[in-house]
Amino acid sequence: GEGCDGMNLGGNTCASLGLMGGTLTCSPSCQYDFSACDIPGLPFGSDSGYTGYVIQGAPLPCDDILATGTPTGLTDDSQIQVPIGFAFPVYAFDYTNVTIESNGALHFDSNTYMTLGNACLPTATAPNTDNVYVFWDDLNPSAAGSSEVYYQTLGPVGAQRFVVQWETAFFGGDGVDLIRVQAMLDELTHQITVCYADTTSLANARNDGAQATSGIQHSSTDGFQYSCNTPDLTAGTQLLYIPM
Repeated sequence: GEGCDGMNLGGNTCASLGLMGGTLTCSPSCQYDFSACDIPGLPFGSDSGYTGYVIQGAPLPCDDILATGTPTGLTDDSQIQVPIGFAFPVYAFDYTNVTIESNGALHFDSNTYMTLGNACLPTATAPNTDNVYVFWDDLNPSAAGSSEVYYQTLGPVGAQRFVVQWETAFFGGDGVDLIRVQAMLDELTHQITVCYADTTSLANARNDGAQATSGIQHSSTDGFQYSCNTPDLTAGTQLLYIPM
């Protein structure tokens, strides 16, 4: 569907869509054009569909759905396809379902398992089309304790947000001292937000993404990363993927 039409922006501005200010316009394809908006954070990469920004020091915008979200029941090395609750465009193709991967990623093209062995982006590792790599690592949602992955659609129709929350352990990690990473899809802006609330589990070699990949990808040759096997996914980090 159209997000806007010519000068008709539906009453929205850069600020009302969560950015700092500037001039919001409408693209020829009738979607919001954020290029003249003042965007918080620092750009870290782009591809054919998105520009990525990293934001530090601000409150994380992702909803905590630990008490309200639907548990996926994911086990070690598994996946589940769930409804988003609205049509969400990823690289200009609308999806109504998303596959949640136990190993810390979202896949939009099919109900296909993503392996535990992470790689730097772009990668040919299957499935390699239309992925958001939140914390791609060998995670274990079925570890002893309260380890689980949740999802929930929140907000009014037209301005909904779909949240996935990995409340999980590293493989072989502590099932009590869990990490928490989240991804949020925004129906109104089509932006993708990734939140790193807690990325450490005692003295673990995988802490802060030291053995994980974070980024986005359209294909094996079209994508970019924020980090790959470096401890840059510290608590309080927010990644914002803005469609171009």
